[in-house]
Amino acid sequence: MQIFIYLEQFFLNQPVTMNFSGEITAWYISNKRELPWRETADPYKIWVSEIILQQTRVVQGLGYYERFIKAFPDVHSLARATTDQVMRLWQGLGYYSRAVYLHEAAQHIMKELGGEIPDSYRELIRIRGIGEYTAAAIASIAFQEPVPLIDGNVFRVIARLFNLPYEIGTAKAKKVTGEIAERILDPKRPGLHNQAMMEFGALHCVIKNPDCNNCILRNECLSFLNNNVKNRPVKKKRVKKAQRYFNYLVVRSGNSILMRKRNGKDIWKYLYDFPVIETPALEDPAGIIASEEWKYHFKDTGPPVQEVTPVFKHVLSHQIIHIRFFILQPEHFSGFHSKDYKWVNLSGRNKPAVPKPIHNFLSSYAFKH
Repeated sequence: MQIFIYLEQFFLNQPVTMNFSGEITAWYISNKRELPWRETADPYKIWVSEIILQQTRVVQGLGYYERFIKAFPDVHSLARATTDQVMRLWQGLGYYSRAVYLHEAAQHIMKELGGEIPDSYRELIRIRGIGEYTAAAIASIAFQEPVPLIDGNVFRVIARLFNLPYEIGTAKAKKVTGEIAERILDPKRPGLHNQAMMEFGALHCVIKNPDCNNCILRNECLSFLNNNVKNRPVKKKRVKKAQRYFNYLVVRSGNSILMRKRNGKDIWKYLYDFPVIETPALEDPAGIIASEEWKYHFKDTGPPVQEVTPVFKHVLSHQIIHIRFFILQPEHFSGFHSKDYKWVNLSGRNKPAVPKPIHNFLSSYAFKH
């Protein structure tokens, strides 16, 4: 399929001629990875795979996908699940809002749409939790609707092919990339084309050190022809990450531990963690123990501290959490002042889902003392 793309603002009215979709899909058929979500046209399974693979590498996401589909093989079973069941399967993947929105969207489909996943981009995008990218993936791959799909890999391929000077994430970059993606899309095989674009970016047109000399598009890639690949796409300016300081209070009684389910708009929603005293900066342990918040929680000076761990650093996309655990002597515990916390048994099958630093602590530290 011969395609002529005119980008006047960049190429001084010179047309760039590309037999693009045929080349990229031929490459895909020969080089694609065999993955379970590529062996089905089930919109639910495609949806789950795309949600898991946002912010997650395939090698890490594959196991989560298989476990998730085994537990919740269709939208009906996912909608019936509890939040805790969903979060336990998601534990360790990070970006937990993805699981929350996936679960809520499944419940919406069951309640409002009769259990049927919509078969068009226009209807999919109306469901809270299904964004433009996910809607395009489901519509094009499951239902063969000719809509372009743009994830990070596709954006990188297009930015390099056309030597686009726009910074990742800007409105201009989104607009121009979307127009190009729509023009180069093969309307007869949209699902195959979109998957080929994603796979080409994931395996060949990679972020660092792409093998441009052995690229099937090297004679058409304007970044390569202008020796500008290393500058495309234009990276986002780094934003300074917020620093937060969590002092966790580990209160035990046998195999049970005092925990709460996090809510609100903060990080780790619906996951469980310990009572925490957050401070604006790193404080000496003696200062934490003498603080009014400590006294409030325990109604007095509280139980003796058995041990204070070193400070651990946990890096998130927009903030860095500095975490320290105060392990308290359980035999001296007389009460904790907060209705949000409850005793959780960690030896049973229904252990709560917890953030990664809490999981690491429980696995390697807490019950060895």
